Amino acid sequence: MRWSFATIVLVPRDRPFIRPDAAERRRTFAWAHATGFTGIELADEWLDFTRLDHQALGETRKEIADAGLQVSSLNIPRCHFTRESPAQHEMARIDRALGAGPVLGAEVINLSLAANPLSPDARPSASRGMQATPEEFERAVETITRLARLAAASGVRLVLELHDDGLLDTPELCLQLLRQVDSPAVRLNPDVANICRGPGPLPDWRQALQLLAPHAGNWHVKNYRAGQPVALPDGDIDYATAWGLMRSAGYAGWVSIESRLGDVRTEQRAGLAYLQSLAARVVA
Repeated sequence: MRWSFATIVLVPRDRPFIRPDAAERRRTFAWAHATGFTGIELADEWLDFTRLDHQALGETRKEIADAGLQVSSLNIPRCHFTRESPAQHEMARIDRALGAGPVLGAEVINLSLAANPLSPDARPSASRGMQATPEEFERAVETITRLARLAAASGVRLVLELHDDGLLDTPELCLQLLRQVDSPAVRLNPDVANICRGPGPLPDWRQALQLLAPHAGNWHVKNYRAGQPVALPDGDIDYATAWGLMRSAGYAGWVSIESRLGDVRTEQRAGLAYLQSLAARVVA
């Protein structure tokens, strides 16, 4: 598998955020390469590539390449295009990302179809896929089908993320949408940690991975214990088992660490070392 630094971890959830200037971006890219990452996942919350012109996108790609990295994916979190009020804005956001992807050299456009924005305390407001009407789900199928055609024409892959808030909050709903869209340009992101961080009984993340791993096109990893973020080796998800399930399914794509606790760069370095040790164990 290939290692990608997820820039979304640099965006604080509890205080205002100032987007990085060119010097800070270059320092971030150099750090990621020195740490052992070979790719970088750009989140529009960290660097709003959807608003960069062609020249600025090309300059950003050069900055990343000069650091010895490539863009693994563009992450568009919390897309709400199945609801009437934000749909036009969200579709413009995704369309611009699809245009930016080839210029940046991205392989993947990662979407999470979350239904609601973050609440004032920076936690997702609850919404469940089972609450979606058939009309809303069909609208999502039609929209993703259109986006899949655009992605295929641009040479990028569209990846839909398993997410605890929104339309695709169970592996079964992920697979249902994938079947109805029926496009080789669309894959899934089996981020099982997203469904393991809420209240209530721990979901069967093993079964979720078994169902989704054969359809994976990107993989976010993080961990929780009793709903609180913890280091990758210490949570409710056994990543040694998860790693084996993904490898058994033939996954060899990008892995992005989304841990947000303590000093995020220290945690990224430790998480990468842990995953590399799992990879070496499997190969051995």
